[in-house]
Amino acid sequence: KKRGYRIIPVNPNYEEIIGEKTYKDINDIDEKIDIVVFFVNSNRVLEEIKKAINKKVDYLWLQEGVVSEEGKELAESAGISFMMDRCIYKELKKIEKEN
Repeated sequence: KKRGYRIIPVNPNYEEIIGEKTYKDINDIDEKIDIVVFFVNSNRVLEEIKKAINKKVDYLWLQEGVVSEEGKELAESAGISFMMDRCIYKELKKIEKEN
């Protein structure tokens, strides 16, 4: 958010996160989504990946410790870029260091 990215939190347990309105489900978001970053347990992520694929997002990112080979196959067969078991913040820091 500090770097200028718009963040749309999705979490059924909260009404607001980081000062942003929080949606109960990704299907409640009516606008184009570029990237979805998943912070959920691996045994729950496949269902959420399928929802994101239906929303036609551009990129799916599973945080460290979150793995779904089936989700990866589904996303890539739908033409969606996919990253798994990596921290998006750490990867961004690496890129910033290189530049």
